Amino acid sequence: MDYIAGDCLVEQDVVAAVARAGGSRGLDICVSTVGRGSTTPLLLNNAEDFTNELRINVTSAFVAIKACVPAMALAGGGSMVFISSVIAARSFPYMSGYCAGKAGLEALVRTAADELAHLGIRINCVRPGLVNSPDNPKVAASFAGDRPTAFLDRTPLGRLGVPTDIAGAIRFLAGPESSWATGTSVTVDGGAHLRRAPDVQPRLRQEFGDEVIDTILAGRPPEQAPVRR
Repeated sequence: MDYIAGDCLVEQDVVAAVARAGGSRGLDICVSTVGRGSTTPLLLNNAEDFTNELRINVTSAFVAIKACVPAMALAGGGSMVFISSVIAARSFPYMSGYCAGKAGLEALVRTAADELAHLGIRINCVRPGLVNSPDNPKVAASFAGDRPTAFLDRTPLGRLGVPTDIAGAIRFLAGPESSWATGTSVTVDGGAHLRRAPDVQPRLRQEFGDEVIDTILAGRPPEQAPVRR
């Protein structure tokens, strides 16, 4: 296993990684797992943080596609798989930056797939639902108390995802079995997209306080919230 450290938003770093992976024969597969989201009410968010979520989720994909095209063209074609999210195609209150970022990622993937198909380059997305893993303590910690019920009640298959659920979909899109698929998004979420998003407002009330949440729900700036005494 070989590794190269770099920044997914710096073109030179990504080009160097592609060159290391592909060498003189070109590149066959790229799987991009870059992404980040926050749970923040829109009126408590700011333009800088919102824009950063778009850059991480969309601009990083643009950089990866641009870097991979020459190497994949050299190889006679290839497959790129990007990790989107089930909320790219649904609303999830209080995650406006992440929703916009993943929707933007999928729009970029569709356009790039159309533009680059003549080179034999396929570009697709996987839309995971909520995945828990012992390697991701941040996710595990977020399920303290009764929160798992809020998500599981909205998941028809009745369980959280595990990494192998997503790996199988990535393998399919990266491999020859999907040779006639490009510009598409495969949803792997236990059926959660069939139901309404869970209510995360109780956790936000714990984080920001009832006064702030009630103020923004009334459509007023958070600065107008009464001071808690």
